[in-house]
Amino acid sequence: MLTVGLVLLGLSFALPFYGWDGLRTVGPALAAIGGLSLLLLPRGRRAVGLCALLASAAGAGLLVWRLETPPSGPSPALTTLFRMLRSETGLALGLAGAMLVAAAAVIVLATSGAARWAPATTLDAERRAALRGAWRALWSSRALVWTAGIVGVLAVGLDSTVRGTSIMRPFSGAANVLISPGTAWDARSYLSIAQFGYGAPYFRVFFPLYPVGLRLGAWSPGATVVAGILISLAAFLIALHLLRRLVALDLGGELADLTLLLVAFFPMALFFSAIYPESVFLALSVGAFYAARRGWWGRAGACGALAAMARLNGVVIAVPLVVLYLQSTRSGRRLRPEAAWLLLVPLGTLAYLAYMGAHGDWLAPLHASRTYWDRRLVPGLGVVDGTRDAVRSVHQLIAGSGSHALPAPPSGVLSDPRVLAGANLTDFAFLAFGVVGAIGAVRRLPAAYGAYAVAAVAVIASTTVPYEPLASFPRYLAVVFPCQVWLATRLRGPTARRVALALSAVLLAVFSAQFARGAWVA
Repeated sequence: MLTVGLVLLGLSFALPFYGWDGLRTVGPALAAIGGLSLLLLPRGRRAVGLCALLASAAGAGLLVWRLETPPSGPSPALTTLFRMLRSETGLALGLAGAMLVAAAAVIVLATSGAARWAPATTLDAERRAALRGAWRALWSSRALVWTAGIVGVLAVGLDSTVRGTSIMRPFSGAANVLISPGTAWDARSYLSIAQFGYGAPYFRVFFPLYPVGLRLGAWSPGATVVAGILISLAAFLIALHLLRRLVALDLGGELADLTLLLVAFFPMALFFSAIYPESVFLALSVGAFYAARRGWWGRAGACGALAAMARLNGVVIAVPLVVLYLQSTRSGRRLRPEAAWLLLVPLGTLAYLAYMGAHGDWLAPLHASRTYWDRRLVPGLGVVDGTRDAVRSVHQLIAGSGSHALPAPPSGVLSDPRVLAGANLTDFAFLAFGVVGAIGAVRRLPAAYGAYAVAAVAVIASTTVPYEPLASFPRYLAVVFPCQVWLATRLRGPTARRVALALSAVLLAVFSAQFARGAWVA
């Protein structure tokens, strides 16, 4: 019954988008049954499977009702109710309900089945602890991100955030406000690729895995936006679940729970629920790491290959996998033939380059990055330029707006030297945390954690951009989870942990509000 329920659940997500305003109609039922699924989860998987089945039946039934029944009822009260369901309120309930049901479905998938490496009682206890920690980190952090984002949009007005971008604002009124915390900046590029492909050459810098997922909902702009937000949320829940199990395996459950909160409330964690590939990349990189840690080299190679198809620097995940493999051979285990699975990781990148080669340019992502996005890749150059501009930014802030100690672009969001100075100093602060975190991971964590942190920070710090050398560095750092694991080991005592989480949450709220209203964040 669980399998049937999950299959029908998927259909219930797909079918409403084919109808006129279908999500408005199915929304209240999805919201109610999704919430009921989560409430019944501790009672067992069958209860959740049954709720999924009911959600599917309700979705299909209400869709038929929407297509066959005019917007009126046998009484004025029902007529008013029907109209409300077709309004922006109904759409808001639909989005919220779809997120709840998606979370319930992911939890069902994560808790179903049995593993061969542990007894059932141990497995159930471990998975329950991981799911509790992951779900707590997910809902609490996303509530903060969404609340801050909506407040930020309402403070400046929706018309002031994004102009002329119907692909990012496919609805109207309250619905566009509701999705604003997840749709800004590069979200437009991923949505465009999902709907129209790589026709524009400047899109080729974006790797294809995430847009392929968005393509599943690309039959309308609204469906694509909803699909993007749901994919990001589901992937983030999976990433947190796997991260908790990974850290608990090496450092214990207490540090694992703290790590989840540090990752979920990281100041740039807002991108884990936006239409960006960050959450998908985090889930795949942690999945590859965890699989290698358990000795499942085929799964590790597959996850690593997908991670390499999600981002240009995704191939870096091969570094910790090689370290873990070498450690396993030193411990006497005969895994040499299985090392071939690790070759899948670079094949993920090569697959996309080959696709571009078939269209005339094997190095199209690098050329697009340089030509259209002004990014240069030189080892260590980002650190040098970022440090230089951080010093200039301090001089700029001291001198005030009347001086131009810091060269600024002639137009755009960073044309104000003070805004540019703030962006450069923010980037440099994240660079400092990344360097300290990588060094700390090398000194205090298992070798694979340190190797991954150093390699990842070195790669993302080796690109530079005119005017803002470390642009996007804070966002890229959000997925380098060994830095947060190291921080968790250094926060000794409840007071230090509360202060660190509170500070991080405040910064997350500020950045979320800025991102939702269209200001440059990372």
